[in-house]
Amino acid sequence: MLGGLPPRWNWDVLEPDVLLEAWKDLVRWVNDVVIDRNELEDALPWCWPHHRALVAELVALREWHSEIYESGQGGPRAVLEWGDELLRASARWPRPCDPQAEPPETVRKHREMLRQKTRTLLRHHVPAEVEAARKRLNTR
Repeated sequence: MLGGLPPRWNWDVLEPDVLLEAWKDLVRWVNDVVIDRNELEDALPWCWPHHRALVAELVALREWHSEIYESGQGGPRAVLEWGDELLRASARWPRPCDPQAEPPETVRKHREMLRQKTRTLLRHHVPAEVEAARKRLNTR
C-alpha cells in the first residue's frame, strides 16, 4: 500500500464508498474509451459487469490508461503498447455475438443492450457489489 491507501486497482480491499466511485469511473471509462473511442462494442459482452475476471482486466487497463494519459507519463510507445494490449485483451473476452454471422437486427439489439446495460449498471449491479463489500468488510 502506498501511504496507507490500497491501490485503486485492488477492488477486494476498497471501502464501499470508494468501490462505488470506482465502479462509476469504470463504467464511464468503458463507455468513453472502450466502446466509443476504440469501437469495441462488438467485442464487449453486454453482461461484462458480471464477469469478475473481465472486470479485473478492464480495471487494470483503466489504470494503465490513466498512467499514460492522465499523469503525462508514457509517450507514443506507451500509447501504442496499451492499444495493442487492449486488442489482445478483447480477444479473450467472452463473446457477445458475431456481427459478421448474426442478422443485423440481432447485432443492433446487442449494441442497444450493451448501451442500456451500462446506463442502468449504476442503479442495479453496482449497489449490490457495494453491499457485498460492506458485508465482507464487516466480517473481518
